[in-house]
Amino acid sequence: MDDRIRNLLQIIGQEIMLYRDLTEHARKKAALLFAGKAEAVREHKIIEERFNRRLRNLENEMVHLVRDLCRTFGIPHEEFTLLKLADNLEQSLALEIRRRTALF
Repeated sequence: MDDRIRNLLQIIGQEIMLYRDLTEHARKKAALLFAGKAEAVREHKIIEERFNRRLRNLENEMVHLVRDLCRTFGIPHEEFTLLKLADNLEQSLALEIRRRTALF
């Protein structure tokens, strides 16, 4: 497997986990807001900023990787989607990208 594809799959997996964590975090934060626990909400806001910073870093990594993959597979950058990339890959990789795209 091309290291770029492996890296892309890792980034997507990390983003999926971060979005799940952010969703859970938002539930807890909402409960704290409802309970009127302002100090705990402030602490959760700091954690939320860390999640968002990590997501931005992953997105930046993905942008650079996608540009390289677009050049390799002749996909115009503005038309790039994970599904278009999957159309250019071997069956097992294409299935994995489609599966993760559905989770995403």
